[in-house]
Formats: sequence, structure tokens, C-alpha cells
Amino acid sequence: MIPLLLTLVLFIAPAAGFWLLVGGLDPIGRLVVASLASMVVVSTVAGVMLVFGLWSPPLGFVAVLVVSGLFALLGWRWRGRPERAAPLTAVPGPRPPVRSRTPKNPDAEGDEWIFEA
Repeated sequence: MIPLLLTLVLFIAPAAGFWLLVGGLDPIGRLVVASLASMVVVSTVAGVMLVFGLWSPPLGFVAVLVVSGLFALLGWRWRGRPERAAPLTAVPGPRPPVRSRTPKNPDAEGDEWIFEA
């Protein structure tokens, strides 16, 4: 029972952190991104710990929780930041006419070599 509970916590913690981080997506998209990101976080932490020779189950659990907490904090801070309004650069009104960029003379571009045999 305890290994199952630890595994659930191990994968739910990064998913919750990423859930907060990708707040602009719809719920299904957030679920997919959060679940895939949790698998990536767990496998990346395990790989890095194995490369550096630091692997132990309790240390791995703590490392995943710390990384998940950092993602949750980043998502919380990002959500709490007020959006700035775009600066008004011109007075709203009718738009000026758009000039066409097509040349009046088809040979003016210098592409006549395309049509040579």
C-alpha cells in the first residue's frame, strides 16, 4: 500500500505544479501536458541522480517534490502577476489604405529567367 501511495504522490506532485504553470490551456490540454510533464520530471530527476551517483529512493522523492514545488511556485507567481495593458501608440480611427506590393511591370522583378527555355 505504501509504495502505491508514494508512486501516486511522486507523479501527482509534478502534475499539479505543471497544472498551475500552463493556465492558458483548456482543461483537457492542461491534463495532457501536466501528466506528460510529470513523467518527464520524474525520469529526468532519476537520470540526473544516477549520472551523478546520488541515487537513493528518499533523496529522489525529495528532489521530485522540490522540483514540483518550484514549478508550482513559478505558476503561482506567474498567475499572480497583473497583465499590463498595451500602450496606445496611435489615436484609434480609420486605417490608411494599404499599398499593393505587386509590381506594375511583371519584368521589373528580374524573374524573366524562369520563363526562358
